[in-house]
Amino acid sequence: MMKMINAVINGHNVTIAFDKDSIHIYNGYFIKDDLKLRGYRFDPENKSWFINPSDPEKELEFLKNNLNEPEDPGLMESSFGETGEKELSSEFPSSFSIPELRSRINRVIQENFSGSIWVRGIIASEVKSYKWYSYFDLKDENKESSIYFKVELNKKNLEKIEKKLIKTGVADRLEKDLPVFCRMEVKIPTTNLVDIRLNMTDILPEYTQSKIKNQREITVERLKEENIFLNQKELILPKLLTKIALITSEQGTSIKDIIAGLSPYENKYDFYFLDSRMEGATAVESLVGSIDFIESFNDIKFDAVIIARGGGSEQSLSVFNDYSLCKKICMFKLPVITAIGHEKDLSAIELCSHITPVPSTPSGVGKFLNNRFYYMQNELSENISSIFSFFNTMQKSELEKVYSFMRHIPVIGGNLITLKKERLVFRIKKYGDHILSSIRENYRNIEKRVLSLLKKDLFLIKKNVEKTGISGMKLIERSKALRKREMSILRRSFERIDFKKREKENTMVLEKVGTGTEKIFAEALKKLTNSQKEIFLKKEIITANDPEKVLKKGFTLTVDQENRVISSINEFRKREVKILKFFDGSAEIEEKERK
Repeated sequence: MMKMINAVINGHNVTIAFDKDSIHIYNGYFIKDDLKLRGYRFDPENKSWFINPSDPEKELEFLKNNLNEPEDPGLMESSFGETGEKELSSEFPSSFSIPELRSRINRVIQENFSGSIWVRGIIASEVKSYKWYSYFDLKDENKESSIYFKVELNKKNLEKIEKKLIKTGVADRLEKDLPVFCRMEVKIPTTNLVDIRLNMTDILPEYTQSKIKNQREITVERLKEENIFLNQKELILPKLLTKIALITSEQGTSIKDIIAGLSPYENKYDFYFLDSRMEGATAVESLVGSIDFIESFNDIKFDAVIIARGGGSEQSLSVFNDYSLCKKICMFKLPVITAIGHEKDLSAIELCSHITPVPSTPSGVGKFLNNRFYYMQNELSENISSIFSFFNTMQKSELEKVYSFMRHIPVIGGNLITLKKERLVFRIKKYGDHILSSIRENYRNIEKRVLSLLKKDLFLIKKNVEKTGISGMKLIERSKALRKREMSILRRSFERIDFKKREKENTMVLEKVGTGTEKIFAEALKKLTNSQKEIFLKKEIITANDPEKVLKKGFTLTVDQENRVISSINEFRKREVKILKFFDGSAEIEEKERK
């Protein structure tokens, strides 16, 4: 009957079954090359590697020593002849067979690197995992160096290391570009190819964490030195956001989280989605490409840009500490809202963006937009109420001015008409005085002319009498005839001055002035009446739209304890205190439990 034991050969867990004639090794895939060299063959039925040694106990002892050196010359047919002596003649220099050389090198390594050592570097390749072992390349932290080691670790150590990474939140697993500080064992693998490898047994996650944080601090310091770190803070976020570009991955849950946080205002914003890689080697290039696309896209004028990513390890979020990406954000002309990872996560892109809501998660961004719209709606309602109140006050003030003006119109009109009449009478009197003065002046001139003519005629008469000797009677008669002729001329001159005609003209002027004044006064009263009707009409329209008038018609207004209008059922359910406002008072609404 065969006995079963569990053993570790060259770092691999195997099961050994043996009896006095044979040895069977199960799960020996990873050490199959060494087993072949010792003469083991594969049994497909049992799925084991078996051998029929001459001394099973000695073979088992050899297996316990991890196959370091061949101890049974009888199993190494390529090195020994039938007699057990070396086939090489003594005339050749001393030498090593390939297994002996491998064994000697392995012994030197074990002597100089006894136990384990700590090694730091960066994972340079994807981690390839198989059933029992995983493999990757480890390169130097200096990017210019091309030296790397091949690293292997068994399944048990891999699980232990990844648990440490997850517990500290540094990374979810070992992955490419992850900086590591780990415990290694230097060894030669048991494969046909002889090379030196590192066997990873443990890790210090704190080193990786410090490297990631150091990258964030370096990026922030560079942006500050270039005086562009606060560029985004100086931009102005529009009061009313309508068109928002959303940069995230379609494979993540960020979109759903944002929409959930926005409820019930998810339809108040227009989102334009741009799919982008949010982790991995190509993430920075993908994010910068999305920003470049928004800059060059002129069909839509965006109000802001949101960059959102759900939670993850510090390593997966380290892309948002990249200098080139953060510089692109700082130089961007639109406000950038960021929400990266969990609340505890802090990246350089969040520090240099325009705003990072609290909590700084995709659902937090949705809540931020929700609150922004809610408060803007309440502010608008309060402004409308203030406008109504201000308009009512202004209306009352203006109406009072109109009424006051209307009360003074008769007095002002009467005074104006009296003044006009007084001015007209004064002008008519002045005009009459001027006419009388002209008539008197003309009369005096005519009288002077008559006297002058009489003197002239007397002189001529006296001269003629002296010459002709005509009698005095004839002279008197002649003088009378001449006087009569002169009076006739004077009469005709007075007849030319038609006082009745002048009086008639004056009367016509007075009638025209009176008619014009009446027309002006009538036109003024007509315009005043029309203005009064228009004012009354506007007053009726304003009164009809007065909120108090609306309330008097039977309508009510629902508000909260801060007098904010409740316009939807969702807001009604959220408010702890609900008040119903009537035109003559208000009452608090009490909700009863539904059965």
